[in-house]
Amino acid sequence: MSEFKLKVSIGNANIELEGEGELVCKFFQELRENGLGELAKTSIMNTLENGNTTSENSIATQFSTDVNKDSTNYPTLNDIALSDKIKGEQNWVLIYALYASEFGAKSVTKKAIRQMYATTKRATSTRSKNLSTNMKKLVSNQFLSALNNTNFIITDNGKAHAKALLGV
Repeated sequence: MSEFKLKVSIGNANIELEGEGELVCKFFQELRENGLGELAKTSIMNTLENGNTTSENSIATQFSTDVNKDSTNYPTLNDIALSDKIKGEQNWVLIYALYASEFGAKSVTKKAIRQMYATTKRATSTRSKNLSTNMKKLVSNQFLSALNNTNFIITDNGKAHAKALLGV
């Protein structure tokens, strides 16, 4: 069993994995395939199964509590759609990503964003066709960060821009 250390930087996210080589590779592969949400769940479950109540569990609990507190300040998606104050599809995609990610608590997929379009009754074939282009532009503007081909996270810049759009 060899010790292995891996440092990865993706946008604003910095990840360091250290430990037995196979376990580090397994976590990194899960991160690539499932995004941070699944990796965090695995890490917390391993911590709980081993009986260790390390800071990992309290950090995750604190993070989800902070996110939930923050989400109470946001209007509902239907209120946003009815107010008609969001202009431009890129801004709509960013807002949908914010809500679909539970205000930054987990990664988001294009499928989840398409569901947001349906929820707000804004779905059209043109908007669906342009979704990939709009998401690429949001990644270029550093409002979203691609974890892999299907999962994205909303960056701090993206959250700040979305808050400004919503006036919260």
